[in-house]
Amino acid sequence: MDRKADNRSIKNQETTENSENQKLEYLNPSSPKAVALYEAVSALSREGADLTQLKVSDIAAKAGIGKGTVYDYFKSREELIVKAVLYTIFKHLRIIKSRVCQADGFRKKVDVMLDTLFEAEDSDTNIFQILMPFIHDIGNFPGRFREEFIKCAPSISEIENLFQTILIPAEEEGIVMSGLNLFFVENAFINTVMDYARYKKTAKCGKLYSDLSEEKVRQRLYENLVYMLR
Repeated sequence: MDRKADNRSIKNQETTENSENQKLEYLNPSSPKAVALYEAVSALSREGADLTQLKVSDIAAKAGIGKGTVYDYFKSREELIVKAVLYTIFKHLRIIKSRVCQADGFRKKVDVMLDTLFEAEDSDTNIFQILMPFIHDIGNFPGRFREEFIKCAPSISEIENLFQTILIPAEEEGIVMSGLNLFFVENAFINTVMDYARYKKTAKCGKLYSDLSEEKVRQRLYENLVYMLR
């Protein structure tokens, strides 16, 4: 298979994706108040709030905006929360992808992805707590949230595109075969991220085995990722 042709195909997909996502106004809001509301939802989520239980008044107060003003921009609580989550995810996926693209080689790209996902866990550069529920648990969300998510979500997934970008050097280096089913690619990467998250949580709580260094954990996770992709 022509790898150059494969790479051109992915680049063409990126161009299409960027073009389509630019048309989605909520991903590129021009109103400072809309941005403030998005950031308020993100902040409340990082503080441990259950997104499905957030009230419009809570979000408005966090953003420093009157409750009535919220409805000038959004028709419902669910629309605001779902668009806020998607806005935050896409904003930070762009950061991750930018850094990944600057890294050389498959292993380095994987490390950069993990570093960026988990850097400054209590800051707004960390999206793990926001991202994971929408990967794993969207089916368990209340109906109105699922409906809003389906209605708002872009037709082309930047998450899938990120994984494909990381996968290119793995194919070029002969680590994995080209043409892998996207379902298995996504599962492999998501499992790696989830396992690393469990390790980080354990480390943060001080519950580490004496022989389990972060270097060993990341090496094993990388080996498992390669195994799952083969």
